[in-house]
Amino acid sequence: MGAKKHPFYRLVVADARSQPSEAARSLLKREGILERRAEKSTPTA
Repeated sequence: MGAKKHPFYRLVVADARSQPSEAARSLLKREGILERRAEKSTPTA
């Protein structure tokens, strides 16, 4: 999947309550997805 030197990753999450593996966590963190998810879940006053 993906073009040469431009990989495309497909991440499947089965249970929203489970924690991602270290490999999945590093990919999500590198792409900024974990930070965006934290911003959405943080309640604002």
